[in-house]
Amino acid sequence: MQFSFRAFDKEGVFKSGSIDAPSKEIALSSLQGQSLLVTYISEEGKGIVLKLGARVSIKHLAVFTRELYFLIRSRIPLDDAIETLQLSTQDQQLRTVLKEVRKDLLGGLSFSRALLKHPSIFSPYFTKMVEVGEISGNLDEVLSYLATHLENQDRFMGRVVQAMIYPVMVAILLIGVMIVLFTTVVPRVTQIFKENNLPMPPLTRFFDSVSTGMIHYWMFIVPALVLFVYYVFEYIKTPEGKAYLFQNVYRLPVFGEILKNIYVLRFLESFSFLIKGGITIPDALEISGSSIDNQIYEDALKRSAEEARKGKPISVVLSDFGNLFPPLVLQSVATGEKIGLVGDILFRTSTYYAENLEVRTQTISEVIQPFLIIAMAVVLGLLEASLLIPILNLTKAVQAF
Repeated sequence: MQFSFRAFDKEGVFKSGSIDAPSKEIALSSLQGQSLLVTYISEEGKGIVLKLGARVSIKHLAVFTRELYFLIRSRIPLDDAIETLQLSTQDQQLRTVLKEVRKDLLGGLSFSRALLKHPSIFSPYFTKMVEVGEISGNLDEVLSYLATHLENQDRFMGRVVQAMIYPVMVAILLIGVMIVLFTTVVPRVTQIFKENNLPMPPLTRFFDSVSTGMIHYWMFIVPALVLFVYYVFEYIKTPEGKAYLFQNVYRLPVFGEILKNIYVLRFLESFSFLIKGGITIPDALEISGSSIDNQIYEDALKRSAEEARKGKPISVVLSDFGNLFPPLVLQSVATGEKIGLVGDILFRTSTYYAENLEVRTQTISEVIQPFLIIAMAVVLGLLEASLLIPILNLTKAVQAF
């Protein structure tokens, strides 16, 4: 979130600007840490603001994380490594953020706390894993894992985009054909009947009403659709929206399995890494839940952590949430507990889920295509019927006359 502020420094010089922070309290604390006397602070952009280009791409973030791993591995101090990457990155937004991160590091903040001030760039999962690396003393290993995770995520998104190209092109073509028919063909056909006071079939009257609305009120319809789509996308970015989306999508045959596998894979990767890093099982469950970016899984894992602290096996605890964790995961956890290799077993299971997810994404296009073809056939069929039926009736009337 962006917050506007006005303040005075130690010399009494007035300063104003904006700061990126997860909350107003953190923003205020950060400003006070810079020896500023804050007189005003307020959240920006509570109206409708379309921010274009404000995010850093996954690809650039993956490159930054991988390069930071190599620099840290080479024993280069963290602030010097950040400065080097700040000067070398091609992403202007990331460059600006890294400059602020380095300033916070020199000011005494930890790396995870510095990243936490930029939630639009670094996800809660990213910052939480960095914090784990700082606590365990394995920051370089965490960065290597995060780089691999981001690279896999970028590759996965690329496959999704590739699989969706054909369905999206068909959908755009269908919408374009409908717009042309409703704005040119339908009005000309129905005009003949209106001028001659001839009755039109109910289906034709319905499409005529739709056509009239599109022609006369398009200046209201288009902005309304744009705002609706924008607010839907903004809503599903919120914890409540993500939970609503998950609850309504995960029951679907193909898309539900893909969505569930994404969150299961995130859990397996983070949990196995935390266990291998020496974090206790209850703490690993709780950290994994807070970093998985899904309120339903977070609540389930928090409850599981509470039960695990009472001494219950995690295979038994997680089995209470069988709708969230597939049998393979539960069996892998139980096996890992028996042989004392929970982290290793779950890491291998995560590899299987990553490969399975890639295969499933390749079937998206094949699943959507039949539904798009059926939808196109139904819509165009109804439009054709609404035009041909009255024309045939008119022809019969002329022949009878």
